[in-house]
Amino acid sequence: MFSIIAIGKMRGRAELDLFNRYAKRIRPSLDLIEINESKGQPIETKIKDAQNLLKAVPEKSLIISLDEGGKSYNSFDFAMHMQKCLELSKSISFLIGGAEGLHASAIKTSHSVISLGKLTWPHMIARILLTEQIYRAQMILSGHPYHRQGRP
Repeated sequence: MFSIIAIGKMRGRAELDLFNRYAKRIRPSLDLIEINESKGQPIETKIKDAQNLLKAVPEKSLIISLDEGGKSYNSFDFAMHMQKCLELSKSISFLIGGAEGLHASAIKTSHSVISLGKLTWPHMIARILLTEQIYRAQMILSGHPYHRQGRP
């Protein structure tokens, strides 16, 4: 099972439709758990958001956090990383922080920290990009022709 646990709610129909396009193809299922943004000063918000994200992680789930300081992968290497993670746990939870990013407490709890590259993405688009890459990783690992380039 996969889950994306993220701060904020997807409200735009276009973003939600695109997210669902890939999410429904992922096996086992992908759950989107959306956490309301905390209120307060930036550091307080980061701490509260991290606590709320971690509370929502399913039991025994391996945690992968998204953070600009994380490791960047190409699609093939991300697929290999996913395969290694799935060997450790049947469940993987991806954490996406709010506007202030993830607090160090969430990052320290993570099995790994990944980045979607050097560009800054809106949080709703990051969910879509991540979902497509999870699907792409599954296609790479199964030998499906969906992923046509970057093969070793």
